[in-house]
Amino acid sequence: MTSLGLPSSHLDGPIAKKRKLSNPSCPTPQYRKRHHQASATMQAAGESNTAATNTTTSPYFTHTSHDTPSANMASPAVTDDANDNEKKHTLHDLTPQQRQESYRKVFSTKVEPLTHIEGPEVSGAELNFENEIFDAYLRYTTFAVKVWLNYDPTARRFYNHTDQRFASCGIIVLTPSQRKKIVANIAENAEFGRVRFELGTPFTSLADVTVRVVRSTLDVGMQLKVSAKYHVNEHQHGELAGDIEVVERELQEFNIPYGRKGLCLQDLVQLAKVFRRQQTTEEAADYHQQPDDSVWTEVDNDRENNTGYIDKHRGYNEGGSRRAPSEDDGGKGGYGGWVIGGALRV
Repeated sequence: MTSLGLPSSHLDGPIAKKRKLSNPSCPTPQYRKRHHQASATMQAAGESNTAATNTTTSPYFTHTSHDTPSANMASPAVTDDANDNEKKHTLHDLTPQQRQESYRKVFSTKVEPLTHIEGPEVSGAELNFENEIFDAYLRYTTFAVKVWLNYDPTARRFYNHTDQRFASCGIIVLTPSQRKKIVANIAENAEFGRVRFELGTPFTSLADVTVRVVRSTLDVGMQLKVSAKYHVNEHQHGELAGDIEVVERELQEFNIPYGRKGLCLQDLVQLAKVFRRQQTTEEAADYHQQPDDSVWTEVDNDRENNTGYIDKHRGYNEGGSRRAPSEDDGGKGGYGGWVIGGALRV
């Protein structure tokens, strides 16, 4: 187990055990069937397979070179340029290193929501490199997942487990149908090289934390390189920024076991939990101050409830249920204090 409590192998989880592939980076049968059918349709429409193999450049992956290809190389498509006579070659013309560089240039600029993952379109001559392309797709594409924080952006405070919203925090937002789609397209133990955790509430984007799998400085495996981008003023939300900095340091200390190339879905589920913060005793006491004879502090600003609506009337608590009446509203339970952290202000 790591310091974050992650499993030492992505095959340890009960879900991952359901489906073990000899090569997690290979496309699933469902993926192959869908894309091979698409390729066959294109060829039936009049596309020449011979021409696709020998004379046309890949629609996705090309390599531009100033060098003249050798005599035994298949005739590449040529882009005439009076200045440097650049030539574009097909994947068949490239070395493995050149192909990887082509894949990196294509996929490293792409950000795909994990909930809409499809896999790269591969057809024609590219089918000979299908596994290689698919592996590069998982390695270089940035996959985005949404994670709710137990942070109230209006009150600018973290809340703890006594708040109804807490249960939905620190988990990857995936419906059963979306999870099924991921498994059908890429397999559950496929390994991702870049993941962006989009942090916020259902109605407010707060920050993005991107993790990239890189070779460990000790050359004994892989580790995570972490970066953060804020969508709110980090100086005004100092408590949030401070917590994200702590999480960044924790993630950077995580080493992926030797033999692994990336993060699987089970790893992402575990990493998402790191973003759910528990309040310290001091923070909880500060959050629920006790001025005068009141039990809880009345919050002047409207706070975002767990359904995402701002309760303008203040007669309802954050879960949408009617709060207990107080002297502030004549005992009618109307406009008055909030129910904060599950405890009544009386």
